[in-house]
Amino acid sequence: MFAVPVRVVTLRLLDESGRERRITREGERGAAVEKVHATVQETLPPGAYRVEWRGASPDGHVGGGTLAFRVERAAR
Repeated sequence: MFAVPVRVVTLRLLDESGRERRITREGERGAAVEKVHATVQETLPPGAYRVEWRGASPDGHVGGGTLAFRVERAAR
């Protein structure tokens, strides 16, 4: 969640080798939002992933960030 509405220009999901994974971004593109929602279009195998984003605030300030996470094998 952003502190102020942000117009997200780039949203990517990358695996640990840097390969981009397919996601579908939900909502209106180009609109300033406080939250971004996206759906992964494939089953992700276990491993490390990161979401990268870049955007602009209403005052024109450009920023971005990264969110890292892991997918683990299900316990049996």
